[in-house]
Amino acid sequence: MPEVTYKTSVQCSIDDTWNLVKDMDNWAPFLLGYQSHEVQSETDSVWTLKGDVGVLARTVNIAVHIDEWNGPERVRFTLKGIDEAVEGSGRFTIGPAPENDDNTALVETAPKSVVQRFVDWLFQLFNPKTATGPKQTSQQSGPKAELIFYLNITPLGPTAPIVSVVMGPWMEKCAEELANKIVNTLEGQPV
Repeated sequence: MPEVTYKTSVQCSIDDTWNLVKDMDNWAPFLLGYQSHEVQSETDSVWTLKGDVGVLARTVNIAVHIDEWNGPERVRFTLKGIDEAVEGSGRFTIGPAPENDDNTALVETAPKSVVQRFVDWLFQLFNPKTATGPKQTSQQSGPKAELIFYLNITPLGPTAPIVSVVMGPWMEKCAEELANKIVNTLEGQPV
């Protein structure tokens, strides 16, 4: 099961950060591979994403269900593939930035196997534009919030082990890009 946690800080209050995150229409287009999303109810929507991993490209439809809206601190959701055998969950958590925050973003992932490291290398080889380091935000005074995005996706079916290995680098980039675009929007920087 590939999973990733991405942490970063933003030069905005928790309430300002929540006001952007609480409405998925504000940040849905920031997802890596975003094609569209359709809100079906207050808690349910269908997302269309195009995964582009090196020479492999695939468009998937995913049903997303909001399990918890707990503003201004947390949004928790589950997802299930409509046309792909995948399921998973994720969450946004917003809180005060740590006192010793140096504005460095942090990606946390589970330890990687030799095969996963090889796939990461291939992913970077075919997608050199995605080989960026952590985002550094400018030093400003004022309130700061910490934004944490967590995502896990479990491929199902006979090809699950192979799909899991390939999805890892894509999920890392997805989490990083989503969080950084939210931060840029909140701080009035180009997305």
